[in-house]
Order: sequence, then C-alpha cells, then structure tokens
Amino acid sequence: MNKKIKINKSVETGLKELLISLLESRKIKAVFTLERNKDAVYYSLITDLEKVDQASPFLPFMPANGGKLLSKLTDIKSISEPIAAVIHPCELAAFIELIKKQQGSLDNLLIISSVCPGVMPINNISETNLDEKIKKYFESAKNSNIPTGLRENCEICSRIIPTNADIIINLMDKDIDNSFELYINSEKAEKFLGDENGEILDSDFDFANNTFPQNIKDIISQKEKNRIAVNEKYKFDQLGMDGLIDLFGKCIGCHSCGGVCPICYCELCDFDSAEHEYKKNVLKSDLNSRAGVRLPPNTILYQLGRLNHISTSCVGCGMCTDVCPVDIPVGMIFSSIGNSVQELFKYIPGENLEEANPITVYKKEELTNFED
Repeated sequence: MNKKIKINKSVETGLKELLISLLESRKIKAVFTLERNKDAVYYSLITDLEKVDQASPFLPFMPANGGKLLSKLTDIKSISEPIAAVIHPCELAAFIELIKKQQGSLDNLLIISSVCPGVMPINNISETNLDEKIKKYFESAKNSNIPTGLRENCEICSRIIPTNADIIINLMDKDIDNSFELYINSEKAEKFLGDENGEILDSDFDFANNTFPQNIKDIISQKEKNRIAVNEKYKFDQLGMDGLIDLFGKCIGCHSCGGVCPICYCELCDFDSAEHEYKKNVLKSDLNSRAGVRLPPNTILYQLGRLNHISTSCVGCGMCTDVCPVDIPVGMIFSSIGNSVQELFKYIPGENLEEANPITVYKKEELTNFED
C-alpha cells in the first residue's frame, strides 16, 4: 500500500496521541512499548492513558528483544483483543521467524515500527549524561547520519526498514520535531486508523518495494560498507578451530546469550539438560586421556551448536553481545556468519512470512554436488 497520514506534531507526541486515541475509541485494548523510569528502561503492556503519555516509544534501547516478548504473549493462542506494539525492525523480523516456528501469532496485533537508526548498548542506560547522548542520537538520525555509540551490530545492520510493519515511521527525517508521516503498510493499519486520525493521502514511498528517500538508501549503503569492513577486520569466516578457541576461550558457560536470543526459543536448551552435565566419571576419563580439562567444559561446543541452529534466522539484534559478562563479540560473530549463510540460501529472516526457513525445506537440487 502507498498511503500515509501527515501529522503536524513532533513524532513522539504525535504517536502517543494516536495510541491514546486508539485506546479511547477501544480500537485497541493495550499498548506494548518502551518505558523509562530513572535508570531503568523496559517494555510494558499498558492500558492506562496517562501511562501511555509517559511512555518512550522511540527510546534508542532494546532492554529485551520485543519479538521474543510478543512471542511469549501469543505462542499458546492468539490474543483475544487488539494490541498496538511499537518495536524495532529486527525485533519484528525475529517475531516473524518465531511465528514460522509456531511460536507466536500476528492476529490482533497492530505492529508499529520505524526506519531504525539503531540502539545503544544496555549499559548506557545508567550513565549520567544519557539525556545528552539521546539528544545527539536523534540529531544524527535527523541529519541522515549513523549515530555514534550504537551497539556494534547496529553499526553494520542495513536491514533498517520494517517491511512487515502495519505502520512505518521514518525517524531519519529532519522535520520530525514539528511534523511526521505515518506510512500505512497494510489493510489492517488503514482499518485501525480511519479518517478520524487524519486524512489518508497517497504516498510516493513504498518501503516494501525499496522505493524510499535517497537519504535512507545512503544510510543502508554506508552500513553495508561497515559490514564489509568488519568482515575484513575479523575474518570470522576464516577463523578455524584456533580462532574459535581464541574468540570463545573467555566464555564462562553462563548461557546468557542463548537466554536473550529471540531465535533460541526452546523451553529447555539441550546444553542445559542432564545430557550435557559434566559428571565426575567423565571428568576422570578426560583427565586420564588429556591430563588437563578446561572448566566449565563444552563452551565452544555450545557456541557452535547455537550458531548451527540459528544462523539462517539470526536477525543481528546484538542482544547476545550486550549481556555477555566477559565481552565476547557474540553478536558480531553470529551476525557475520549468519549473514553469509543467509546469502548462500538467498534468505532474509523476517522478510516474508510465507517463505519457509531453509533448514526446514528439502530441495533435491541442493544435493547436486553429491554422487549417488
């Protein structure tokens, strides 16, 4: 759809007033969005009008992957009453991937997302100069620059367009302090908005078909260059076993990266099961054969196992790096290798709800390099 509504208010004020009007008219039952309370930032499900007005939907943080949280809300059965959810593009992509695995549903969800400038690391939340950093962040975005101080994954992420969102807002528009445009990207959005929220106009931008402003294209191009530079610097695809040992050698086996990953959805990870408990008899056997054993064990096996499971679906959100207590660049490794795997299969995670994940599909032609 190539439709839009122009709102002559600042982007945050205008969106919050829209959400409040949807609540007041009972078109939606609740709002899923970010809140900030002193040094804490978190997602909330809000039904109170005053709390919506106090929310911070465009705060440049991802305290948890919103796609994983929406999955928890909808994985058993669809929600019974409509909810508006304001999330980042990679969170939406993760949610789409989870839906493909029967771990969620879009029913009764109005998805609002933005052309995303990126998010900052979680540990920035407690910094005393945070407000100044956020101000500089939005100034950079308005001037079509990549903000400084982002998560490393955001610096190389070129998938900044939330193509499956019902409503898209461009945060890289120099006029967003005074006015902005809601891009209507689905029939569902048109039904929710209606004429009472503003005149629905034709739009020149079609985000689903890569028809959008040149400044956004320039940002995407720069981020693609950043990814190439990172790949050349780290050479993740050429690590070999010694390189993997160097990278993951600091791993303490806490499994926090898997806990926050939106694609790791298993209730019990195999690596947390009794099957992988390092029993005394195994330790004794390993000591007899190797004379020395690293503890905790199997940290590299855990990382390789996760990489094998999620490489086609990794959305590069960077949550894993943010929570790693020993500063392993997990997100950069997984995003870089995942991107290579996705290019191999010509698959973009979260892009098309109807396209099956490659690891779930058997294609005879994929075996043409093997002899009968």
